[in-house]
Amino acid sequence: MKRREFIKILSEFLAVGGTFLLTNDILAKSKKRRPKKKKSSEVILTNESMFEKLLKQSEQNNWKAKNIGEVVIDVAKCFIGRPYEGGTLEINGENEEIVVNLIEFDCVTLMESSLAFARMIKKGLTTMNDFARELEFIRYRKGKLVDYTSRLHYTSDWITDNESKGVVTDISKSLGGIPIQFNVYFMSENSELYPVLRKVPKMIAEIEVYEEHIRKRTYHYIPKEQFPNIENRLQTGDLVGFVTNKPGLDFSHVGLIVVENNVVKLLHASSGQKKVVLENSLQNYLNSNSSATGVCIMRPLEI
Repeated sequence: MKRREFIKILSEFLAVGGTFLLTNDILAKSKKRRPKKKKSSEVILTNESMFEKLLKQSEQNNWKAKNIGEVVIDVAKCFIGRPYEGGTLEINGENEEIVVNLIEFDCVTLMESSLAFARMIKKGLTTMNDFARELEFIRYRKGKLVDYTSRLHYTSDWITDNESKGVVTDISKSLGGIPIQFNVYFMSENSELYPVLRKVPKMIAEIEVYEEHIRKRTYHYIPKEQFPNIENRLQTGDLVGFVTNKPGLDFSHVGLIVVENNVVKLLHASSGQKKVVLENSLQNYLNSNSSATGVCIMRPLEI
């Protein structure tokens, strides 16, 4: 293939957007997609262009001088309207890598990406690899990617691990939350739903160990009917986890809290609306979620 042809194909390939992996300080495309036809008024974003957009917004609005919760929401608001896409972290099978996707989100990756970018900005860092390292620190047990099982699959485990790392503090108890123990077993008992566990069944035993650790812990949550009592104590940038009554699981959804004109709103990646949205009322969303029994509230900690 001639060099000119190679550059043309590479340019088309990168223009698609999609998901990038960052390993050993090298950016590599992780998932091939057919290029989409571009409307005359449409601008196709890539990870790099979205990252540069966020950096520009940060510089223009001096995000570094704000508190970290405000920065988390400033970042997340830039993603409003972006597509919802589930399973974006599962693209590498058993070869676990740091997945960076600023183009499409599920509820967890929206929360992690917004928090990681905010932490990077507060540290005065500015490169994609800096961002990837923050993602790794947040997403994996003890901040280190080892393999698939080192990812914090259960939100309860995510909370405990990120409290220990000084990323967030769980304020549910101080808000008057009541004790709860999560009887988690969904992953190990439904391993056929997880491609990596199907392919590498020996990992199921490791998942079972982490599930047992979670079951022994006591958490606190605010029951749905008590939520109105704590709304006025919530802050922009707080993280919210929706406790579920679904057997074997702990949480069914996560999102970000935005307080505007004394109204508590929910910014999240909605599977129902298929995009990132800002709901006018977290209370209304909670009431409409039949499987949610209450919430846990985490507050990002300053760097």
